[in-house]
Amino acid sequence: MQKNIPDSFVMNKYGRALFHLSKEKDSHEKRQRLEMAEAILTKSTVCFTMNWFAYSTRMQVTESLGDLHLTTNRELSWQYFQTAFRDGNQCFESKGSAIDMEILARICQKIAKFPFTNKYGAHVVKNKEFLHYALDYLQHGIALSGPSEYNISKRMASCLYDLDELVTAAEWMKRALALSSYVKTYDFKVTCLYLLKRYGVESKDNGGDKPYYILREIIYILLKCQKQQANTNEVYEYMIRNDYSDLCSLIHDVVTVKQLLKQTGIDIITEILQCDTAIKNLDTGRQKQLEQFKEQISNVVPQDDIEMDLEEEFEKSSAPIPISLETQQVPEGYQYSFFISHSKRDSDWVINMLLFELEKKFSDEDEAFKGCIADRDFVPGKTIIRNITEAINKSCKIILVLTRNFVASPWCENEMERALVRHINDKDSCVIPLLLEPLSDEQYPDCLKNITYLDMTDESTRIQEISRLKRALLYAPGDDIIYVREDK
Repeated sequence: MQKNIPDSFVMNKYGRALFHLSKEKDSHEKRQRLEMAEAILTKSTVCFTMNWFAYSTRMQVTESLGDLHLTTNRELSWQYFQTAFRDGNQCFESKGSAIDMEILARICQKIAKFPFTNKYGAHVVKNKEFLHYALDYLQHGIALSGPSEYNISKRMASCLYDLDELVTAAEWMKRALALSSYVKTYDFKVTCLYLLKRYGVESKDNGGDKPYYILREIIYILLKCQKQQANTNEVYEYMIRNDYSDLCSLIHDVVTVKQLLKQTGIDIITEILQCDTAIKNLDTGRQKQLEQFKEQISNVVPQDDIEMDLEEEFEKSSAPIPISLETQQVPEGYQYSFFISHSKRDSDWVINMLLFELEKKFSDEDEAFKGCIADRDFVPGKTIIRNITEAINKSCKIILVLTRNFVASPWCENEMERALVRHINDKDSCVIPLLLEPLSDEQYPDCLKNITYLDMTDESTRIQEISRLKRALLYAPGDDIIYVREDK
């Protein structure tokens, strides 16, 4: 039997056990266990002042006590939150974990909005300084764990939303969704709300030019929600209840602008308009407005769900996606870090996931690259072949997004052949095949079978694969590298 176990070790374990047990009890017994845990952990810090584990646990205990007393004794609740903040800062100084930093940021967020700790938005913020503290602690958490931590990404989005930084809040929340293999319904709600409010703000700020790419992002998130079989009706209700005006503006654009969405997107808007559980709680005027939209949506003509001629697309398209915001990394001698060759049918994923991840920095250690895609960067008026040739020659790397749509597209085949000509002639390892969905041996292009590919078929590992892709983009032309794996 082990002897001479330090008292602080025993007290830490006992305090942590009481904290976990308190989660399963009613408010009275919960308070008793939390108070007992606080007393034990306080003794532990007296025994050993550099007791990071005790400070970490007591931070969570006192935060829970602050939540518990919020409605009955605000003064005591405030004192508990302040104690939790001090303990969290002690963890920070003791080089605590990334999880501790996320919890500390959450506490700072509550202090910033006290007593409205469970509400979100700039209108409830009383002290912005603590939100800036929260962002600093989250940046430290990223330095400890990297930018691929789901809870930190989600907390970062929440704090930025409270600061009314809608653009960056939406980007961090989208990243949180991408980091989780199973997304909670609440996360879908919040992401759609952030994007919806951003749609409203940018519609007013752009002098009448509507940010239709945000509409497509919202549709993409809701389709992902459906695919996961989450409760989409709850998400629709949340959007109607929390931002009716911006939602109406968005639906108005769908029913008045020609061929704005594909049929799947129109189906999503139709489902929102049929969400009776939320609509029945609206006033009569709003109910009539949504009824009018319901009649109009049935007459909306969808985008053709086929591979479109690029020249035809240019004629009717204006700024379908946002201009990239961060473009630090462009190798010498090139205009772009990468060119993405993909099927038009896969454009939602390419724009909302791949391009979003590659052109953004999520930490000081991360990299952002300047990309080229047909929808945004091809020059109207030039022939398609010339645009393709220039994009391939001006890009350091060519990413081929391999799907069944890709192998069936003559345009993608043309881009692939031209990229391989450069790959072979210049010997610069410029082609990076990216497998987005499983392909049989017969479907996989023979000309790519000797090139190592990037595997993106598993959603749970996509962020890790994106990090590998970013490392590959950092290599200079001509370097003999293995991009990711050697299965094929």
